[in-house]
Amino acid sequence: MRILVVGAAGAERTESSLARAARALGHEARVLDALGWRRRLGEAGGLVLRWQADRFAPDLVLCTRHAASAGERTLRHLVRGRRSAFWYFDAVQPLPGRVVTLARGVDAVFATYGYQVEAFRALRLRAEFLPQGADPELDRPAETAPSAYHCDLAFVGSGDYPRRHAVLAELARHFTLQVRGPGWAELAGQLPVAGGTVRAAEFARVARGARLMLGVDALEAQRAEARGGTSNRLWRVLAAGGATWASTWTTSKSSPGTGSMPSGTATPRMRWSWRGARWPTTRSAPASRRPAGPTCWPGIPTPTGSSCCSRDRATPPRSWCARTAATR
Repeated sequence: MRILVVGAAGAERTESSLARAARALGHEARVLDALGWRRRLGEAGGLVLRWQADRFAPDLVLCTRHAASAGERTLRHLVRGRRSAFWYFDAVQPLPGRVVTLARGVDAVFATYGYQVEAFRALRLRAEFLPQGADPELDRPAETAPSAYHCDLAFVGSGDYPRRHAVLAELARHFTLQVRGPGWAELAGQLPVAGGTVRAAEFARVARGARLMLGVDALEAQRAEARGGTSNRLWRVLAAGGATWASTWTTSKSSPGTGSMPSGTATPRMRWSWRGARWPTTRSAPASRRPAGPTCWPGIPTPTGSSCCSRDRATPPRSWCARTAATR
């Protein structure tokens, strides 16, 4: 099958990962840079996109949200007489107008959040739940992590969402935390910001250097997720050999069987994937001063489902949840 992925081009873009996955399955695949051509040529970019698509003659046109940059007229041309689908990765609610327009122009829609599937279905569109995954060409364990990357917790994501700020600030009071991603510069005095945008190779180093990688929802709407939909951060962390920890808001200061952090009003309670795991209740000491006794690592199960223990807290155990042979 000849598959045309329409969206944004770039070696580390999701569109490129989709094309690589298709080729790995024996298909012929190409990325059509709708976003790039619109930025370069404006409306005239549609002519280039139509010419490139017709020359490739795809059997299937797979769109991401950036395909909307091509414009309605060009999109109608791209999908005419061809099977088409739209894979939507974002959590934003309500659905943006251009996303709805794109979804109405294709045969089927797939979304990485269950509540987004329901939103598309409410518009009488054919929609199904389809989570993302990791790209083995980009997401793989790092051989080493510089000492500057060593910490208890690390978060990689945008700082443009206030919901994350309080959670991370509270965790920073109790653990060594490093925050990276766009949009954090103005909060450098309030949070331990360690860097800006993180590319694939650096993401693997961050995952190796941190004991746990955090997942903090950006939007309130994500709390309504019931099918297990999540950011691709989860899959990337696991592919990099790391362990991850997801957050939710609660007003309770403790909950049996779950880890909890002290707080005055709203508590960022951490949801465990495996019950019974223990987490230190005070800020961890530097690796050189940590005790050598056994310590449980939450979220890293053995093949039997119980939590792992590591003799040396500076060296996390093998991550079975990532199903990878590498240790961090």
